[in-house]
Amino acid sequence: MDGFTPLHSSDPLCVIGYPSNTAAPDLYDAATHRHSAVLGVLCLLSTAPDLNELSTSNLQNCIQAIRILSEDAAALYAGAWQALQNERR
Repeated sequence: MDGFTPLHSSDPLCVIGYPSNTAAPDLYDAATHRHSAVLGVLCLLSTAPDLNELSTSNLQNCIQAIRILSEDAAALYAGAWQALQNERR
């Protein structure tokens, strides 16, 4: 699709992305928000009095959220870097 950059370009089935003309600072901010969300989940888990009280399903969902948000943040940081390089040309 023209004007659309897939978030994970190596995934041919990726349906999440951003407009190709998105400015580097906006991509960086989006990445930072996801990174902050990961840190929030990790802080919550690290302060839980007993992780054994969480159901296996809930713990697996937290780990999945951390993985997805981390991968998305990395892709957005890479997109921000690429956008910055394109702006300098």
